[in-house]
Amino acid sequence: MDPRTLVPLVERRLDEYLQVLAEMVNTDCGTYSPDGVNRIADMCEQGFRAGGWEVERRRHEPAMGERTLGDLLVGRLRGDGGPRVLLIGHMDTVFPDGTAGERPFRVDGGRATGPGVDDMKGGLLAGLVALEEGPGRLVEDHVNARRLADGIALSTPEVLDTASVETNIVFADTRGIGVAPFDLRERLRQAGLLVNVVAGKVRLVTHRDVSPAEVDEAVGIWERVVTPARKGARP
Repeated sequence: MDPRTLVPLVERRLDEYLQVLAEMVNTDCGTYSPDGVNRIADMCEQGFRAGGWEVERRRHEPAMGERTLGDLLVGRLRGDGGPRVLLIGHMDTVFPDGTAGERPFRVDGGRATGPGVDDMKGGLLAGLVALEEGPGRLVEDHVNARRLADGIALSTPEVLDTASVETNIVFADTRGIGVAPFDLRERLRQAGLLVNVVAGKVRLVTHRDVSPAEVDEAVGIWERVVTPARKGARP
């Protein structure tokens, strides 16, 4: 994936991101500051609920002699039966109360500073933005992957089962047609198509920067490269 394709998204969300990040960073939320940690949890919960997620909050029940911690926040988004994804983060920092007032959030020369700005309030917020922007693209990515698989199957039906393509990943086993996967990876790279090899199979992935037209271009490269390379092909 070319990270430059994310620039328009970043530019569109930057002002909002920095505003919320400043609120998070300017909240004292050390490990043993449960009220502050729970204010961060409130912000994350709001983001989950706005995206239609199921939300569960579990209060910490300290044992005898233990100090009280903030809540555990769990967000769930039900899918269509594909692979499960787990994202884990923490809402506390290592700083004592008062640090946010002493070193509040600021941006200087394109660099943001403040307690917990990187570890991990910036990460929490980036994750929330990704969760807002990403799932809507999953359907398109999956459609593109099926389009890619169908196109590959037209010229080399032996290498994959199109019905098995349920996500944005396509695996093609080219060994059965006499084409070594690592050799094919290099040939495809030279032709302009980047793939990798996993468990002996060629792995192709569609992402947000891959359009249907580019999928068709990839199918064309595949056919031009694989057809003459396969075992028994005429020179």
